[in-house]
Amino acid sequence: MRQKGDTPRRKYSRAWYANNQKAAREYFLKQTYGITQRDYDELLQLQNGRCAICDKLPIKTTRRGLETPLLYVDHDHNTGKVRGLLCPSCNTAIGNLKEDPELFAK
Repeated sequence: MRQKGDTPRRKYSRAWYANNQKAAREYFLKQTYGITQRDYDELLQLQNGRCAICDKLPIKTTRRGLETPLLYVDHDHNTGKVRGLLCPSCNTAIGNLKEDPELFAK
């Protein structure tokens, strides 16, 4: 039975993604942050595999069948410049403070 919105194109996209996860990740990083998987891995190595703020090791998670450390790419929303990799807690904290230096200081 066909689900709502389950078009042939969507089925094709799901199948392609399932068979090309590394390419999809590379595309996502490049389109969203302007970096490659290699750039991400280099940042991860520079940070010793830890969050750039709290220095904690990331939680390992299985995302779409791949076990990876869960660190988000932190970037300046105005310039797009990548600042580092953050754990979910630090990433959420920055987002909740709206990247406002005055709020950080308080």
